[in-house]
Amino acid sequence: MKFALEDLEDAALEISQEILGSRSPYLPSMLPSLGSHLELRSQHLRALIQHLRTGAFGHVSKQVLWRLLQDAEKCEAARAVWDMRNEHLREDPENGDGVLGAVISQYVPTEDTDVTGNDPVRTWFQREVVQIGQLLRHVKKSLALMPDKGKKNQLSLAVSDSEANDIIIGALERAWQFRVDNAKLYELSGEHGIDKNGLLEKSDGYLAPWTSDALLLEALSIQRDLSEAAIKALWGPTEDPKRQDVVSKLGLQLVHLAEICCRSFEERADWCEQQSAVGDDILQEGRNVRERYLRSRGGWIKPLVNYGLIEHAYGIAEDYQDYRTLVEICSGELLKTEVSLVESIPAQQNSETVNELKEKKAEVGKRLEGYFERFGEPFAIEMYEYLIENGKLQTLLNGFESWRERYLSPFLRGNPKYAKLSWIHDVSLGDYDTAANTLFSIATKSESMLLNQRIELSIGKLAKLAALENASASDIDVVEEIEAYDIRLEIVKIQQRLYSAVKHITHSAIDVDAAVHLATEEYARKLKKLPALRDLFRTSFKQLVSGGVMVTEDLVELLTLMEPTEGELLDGESFYWALRVIGLAGLPRAEIENAEKTIWRRCFLRDEYVPTFARILATDANKKQLDSNRLHPQPHGRRCHRASPENKRLHHHCTLLPAWSLLTRLPIQTQEPRRDTLLGEPRGDQDLFPGDR
Repeated sequence: MKFALEDLEDAALEISQEILGSRSPYLPSMLPSLGSHLELRSQHLRALIQHLRTGAFGHVSKQVLWRLLQDAEKCEAARAVWDMRNEHLREDPENGDGVLGAVISQYVPTEDTDVTGNDPVRTWFQREVVQIGQLLRHVKKSLALMPDKGKKNQLSLAVSDSEANDIIIGALERAWQFRVDNAKLYELSGEHGIDKNGLLEKSDGYLAPWTSDALLLEALSIQRDLSEAAIKALWGPTEDPKRQDVVSKLGLQLVHLAEICCRSFEERADWCEQQSAVGDDILQEGRNVRERYLRSRGGWIKPLVNYGLIEHAYGIAEDYQDYRTLVEICSGELLKTEVSLVESIPAQQNSETVNELKEKKAEVGKRLEGYFERFGEPFAIEMYEYLIENGKLQTLLNGFESWRERYLSPFLRGNPKYAKLSWIHDVSLGDYDTAANTLFSIATKSESMLLNQRIELSIGKLAKLAALENASASDIDVVEEIEAYDIRLEIVKIQQRLYSAVKHITHSAIDVDAAVHLATEEYARKLKKLPALRDLFRTSFKQLVSGGVMVTEDLVELLTLMEPTEGELLDGESFYWALRVIGLAGLPRAEIENAEKTIWRRCFLRDEYVPTFARILATDANKKQLDSNRLHPQPHGRRCHRASPENKRLHHHCTLLPAWSLLTRLPIQTQEPRRDTLLGEPRGDQDLFPGDR
């Protein structure tokens, strides 16, 4: 007789639940030993899967096989808990069912007492094994009512905590081990199947593992923290043998709890992240669990070192590839060893102690080298980031020499925030060209302080020269390669020249803001009715006296807006330097043209030449005088001299345009729109300078 596969699967799941809860009519309701009854149920569950494997009724899906495996795991976990209960009874018959009895009676009671009379613990194991996950979640809640003040109470609490740990550890570890051992029987082995830790690698569409239920994760984390608190309370020298035994046992249990927390959190995160068909809520839960896991696992593992369990800490961190924790443990051991070596010298300890310390230091170094080889780049990145965060830059650049080019070079070069370390590393490797390019990039793109920029450009220039020398470059190539550095350095020098001209203001000011206020009164009096330009002046001047790198436009604005109350700024060369900066900056052609027009307009409006030229044009007799007043063209970057003493205040530097052609471009008694800034939008409501009217 043929059955539909869906009916077969439903029947198999129903039978499995009946066996687990001792409700099958084909099972005896009682046996002399409850342990024997649990074992009988385990055998029947195994017989069920073996019968399904014959294929007599068809082949059930892997999802159903996974659910059957979950039932069998719960039965095995219950057997482990029952065995633990019996062991505790043998050790302390007066304690009765202890923590297990308390948690069952208070938090997971059963109403079915027909089978075992009035024994709630036996009834639970007879009927409620399917709820073992709920039992594990509540197993330590009964400890909350116990007093924890005083050494006696603390010891009693630690004993109960240890008993609760035995239940949790025994159940979960037995379940995972059963899963690993029987993966092949349930056809869940091989690629994408159950791995060595009992985690299902490909779980999309599968029922969530009961060993990492969301509520169980929270309980496990709390339970581990409680155990650490218990061992902390009792840690220290003692002659009480019971206390020594409890502390020793709690320490080993802390190892198991740390591993269980890592395994459960990783299992839950993996499962949630693969449930794309379920919905965004599950996917988000997976991300949250993963984030919490990565944030917390170091705190689960590193305390083991404090209790003399460093090898266990190494083992868990290695198994779960917690590279950060490995780095921190190794670094902590190196630091302790180095401190001990330093202290051993004045103490004149014997050479044997010193040699032991040196051997320990060498062992930790060898371990780190082994991690580089075993884990590769992911470990290297954690190592390097740790060294940077803790200021161990010498170790970063000089240590782990075998891996510098393979891992350190791409690590430093791949992240702009490490650029200031990258060029030092490149120089140490003899890669001067890369170092030069990195320094130029830092100086021109990210550096904010002028002095640092000058140093970076100067060292970058030297590195580029060294690279060109090694490449036997021609003189023409050298000039072309160095030109970019020279241009930037010249702009830096212009800003430094301007700062030198105004730094006297900072000497009489209590802070930068006060210096800006004084500078506004001395250099920007004509800007009082021009608020936009006045604010621009203040912002740019503050950047100047703060030693910051000024952008090209702000530097030119400052050079052309500043007008001393007495004398001339930069010996009257400020407009020349403004034009020089524009020529060096490499701006787009349209921006250069706009900037030059503004510079020239400010240059002529500064000394009010419009009335002067108007008087000259008043008579034909002065036409020749006007012609003689043309600005004689000079090579770029040289002073332009006036042939006539007329308007002798004009001794600014300029380009090759004659005064007559400039005059024809200047607005005379017009409301033509002007520009507030070099590259800004035109304004029609006011002129740039009062002298423009």
